[in-house]
Amino acid sequence: MGIDDRLGKNVADPAKFHYVFNLRDLSRIWEGILFIKKEELQTVNTALKLWFHECLRVISDRFTTFDDKDWFVANFWKTASQELSEYVAEFPEGETFFVNFLREPVDPTGDEEEDFSTDAPKIYEELPSWDYVLSKLAGFQELFNEQIRGAHLDLVFFHDAMVHLFITSRIICTPR
Repeated sequence: MGIDDRLGKNVADPAKFHYVFNLRDLSRIWEGILFIKKEELQTVNTALKLWFHECLRVISDRFTTFDDKDWFVANFWKTASQELSEYVAEFPEGETFFVNFLREPVDPTGDEEEDFSTDAPKIYEELPSWDYVLSKLAGFQELFNEQIRGAHLDLVFFHDAMVHLFITSRIICTPR
């Protein structure tokens, strides 16, 4: 019995009608996996982290209770260990996230063509550390406060707030 069978039998009911999953969701998982460049995907462990991350974003983020989310994670790894027994030692421990806003903008040299963009490259990659992301978000907030007159952000980036920013960022960057 695969995880797709378990999803349909365990959590979908009239109160949780949005727990119905189909092939479109599978294609969204693959679409998320294909965001990453091969330079960022060097190990099996990173590939497993990315696969798990995308399954969480597409499937688990719809769940409305912590029990359902915990059930999904437990069954995900149980099924993965049955189907991918040769990679069990590579299974990641702890949570991880992939985002595309960690890179610095390109510094112009003056030799660029007209259509050259100095925007930061959107490289989908794993978070290096929570401290690094926190400093990056604080930098974005500071930049916003410098550039936008009359508006001042004074946000507190606690763990859940950052996770919701990652999820929202992924949704906004996903082409429709």
